[in-house]
Amino acid sequence: MKYISFDFGDCNLYLNQVFFLETTGKITKVLFVEDLIFLLLEPNHATGQRNVVCYNFSKAYKWAIEPPPDLPGTYGYSSIYFRDDKFCAYTNTGIEVNVDPNTGKIIDSEFIK
Repeated sequence: MKYISFDFGDCNLYLNQVFFLETTGKITKVLFVEDLIFLLLEPNHATGQRNVVCYNFSKAYKWAIEPPPDLPGTYGYSSIYFRDDKFCAYTNTGIEVNVDPNTGKIIDSEFIK
């Protein structure tokens, strides 16, 4: 049986217990689908509001998510997940965005808090 496991510590991502890549921010969550790996990074001066990034399994950087809708108190994204086969990101101010997994562009957004 073939399996894929991800582990992370600070800014390093490990694939099947082997170092895979280093990011500009502390990794807080990892998701993958097909050949894409989505990383939620802790917002910092390097990532700013664009703290969701995507790589492929060849370690090539694909994109950083568009900044979230401009609401007072919003600073980056706090969660990433799949809902109804759509890749989504959530902000600390209650906005869910549907994200194009191939480009990082926001398709639509909704207040769900």
